[in-house]
Amino acid sequence: MGGDIQTKQKKIKILTTTHELGHSILKAYNGILYSFSHNDSSKISQVPNGKYSYNTEKNSKEINLMRYFKNNPS
Repeated sequence: MGGDIQTKQKKIKILTTTHELGHSILKAYNGILYSFSHNDSSKISQVPNGKYSYNTEKNSKEINLMRYFKNNPS
């Protein structure tokens, strides 16, 4: 059981690191406002704008780690 928690924690760290690195990439690509709006998926205040659905995107081959979704992964 303890291994499961450690594996989940490691995965969260990797995803968080990837997300934070993505801010630098988005900023270089299209400016700081694009980065702060999480690839046009949230307001600057980090409130999701409802343009993207996790449930829809998870069926594609890739999930954009920068987007804020209108629903939570389950």
